[in-house]
Amino acid sequence: MLRAEERKASKTFQAAAVEAKSTRYENFCVEISDDKALHKFWEFHRAMNNKKKVKGIPDFQTEDRIWVRKDDEKGEALFQRYLRQTDQKNEDERKALLYDISAHYEATIGSICLPT
Repeated sequence: MLRAEERKASKTFQAAAVEAKSTRYENFCVEISDDKALHKFWEFHRAMNNKKKVKGIPDFQTEDRIWVRKDDEKGEALFQRYLRQTDQKNEDERKALLYDISAHYEATIGSICLPT
């Protein structure tokens, strides 16, 4: 008896889901136009698959295999990686420039945290 009710409820749900998807697809087809077709298609695709946009940088590992999970740690790790990638063997000159900029703007926007 309980199994029969479960199957009936499941079939009812599946039918409602198919109907909702069909209605949504029909509305999508009516609303779409040539100039925004691709954007609307992927928006529709995400909605149908319950895909949500990532709103932030995902956790990652640094080169020395340390996991970075907090936003401030991610920012620092990415900044350090950027510095290593853009290093032109003039670190002292760049640090002096950063400290000059920091001193100049410290009064207007507060202190700036610079790497040591």
